[in-house]
Amino acid sequence: MKTFIPFTIAAALAASGLANAQAFSQPSGYYQFDGKAGGNIFIPAFVNPSVASGAITGSNATTLTLPASTLTPNALNAGAAFPTHYVRIYLRSKCWRVVVDIESNTATTITLDADILALGLVNNEAISIRPHVTLRSVLASSESSLAGFTDSATFYLSNGVAVSYFYIDATTGWSSDFSTPDGNNQPVPPGTGFVLFLNSAAPLTVTGEVKASPTVVQLTSGCGEYRRACKSFGRFFSGLGYHGF
Repeated sequence: MKTFIPFTIAAALAASGLANAQAFSQPSGYYQFDGKAGGNIFIPAFVNPSVASGAITGSNATTLTLPASTLTPNALNAGAAFPTHYVRIYLRSKCWRVVVDIESNTATTITLDADILALGLVNNEAISIRPHVTLRSVLASSESSLAGFTDSATFYLSNGVAVSYFYIDATTGWSSDFSTPDGNNQPVPPGTGFVLFLNSAAPLTVTGEVKASPTVVQLTSGCGEYRRACKSFGRFFSGLGYHGF
C-alpha cells in the first residue's frame, strides 16, 4: 500500500531541466514549541532542503523520467523500513502538489512507491526531491529537554494501529522496545505529524528550512498520520498551525 499526499499551491511552478539544487535560497530558521505535560499534537513546519528540482520528460505507472543524468544512482533508495526521500509533483491543471515516496533511482529515472496513473501527467510537470524529515531529525535540537524512557511519539496508522517510540538517550534515540533504535528514521512527511507525549512541560526547539508554500495538514479519514502502509489521495486543508488544530 502506497502513499500520495496532495498539496494546494498558489501558482504553477515553471521549470526546465534538472538541477542538483534549487536556483534560489530557501530561508532557514527555528521556532520554539512549548510542549505541555501530556499529549501534544506536533506538526513540524519545516522541511529538508531540496536535493534536485526540474521537470520530468516522461512517466508511467510507477516511474518518472528525468531530462539529464544528474542523479547519483541509488542515492534516493528507500531504507529497510522506511523511505528516505520523496518527490513533489506540481500539477498545474489542478493547482496541487502531490507527494510520493521514492523507492529507488537511476541517473535518469525515479521509481515510486505508488501508482500515479490516476494523476494524468502530461510529462512536463515540475518536480522537487527532498529527504524526509524524520522523528530523530525534527527533535534533534531538543533531545536534552526530553525525559528518557518516558517521553514518546505516537504515529497513528491507516489500519487503526498506533505505533509509539520512546526517547531513550542521545545514543539510542527513539525506540519501540526501549533498546532498538527503530524509530529514528520514521518519516514525518510535509503536513503530517504525531502525538508527542511529555512527562513534564518542556520547551522544544525545532529547526529546518522554511517551506515556500503554505503548510497543509491531511484531513482524510483513516490516514491522519504516516507509515509506509498508509495510502491516501484525498482532500487537504491549508493554514493550520504548526503544532495543533
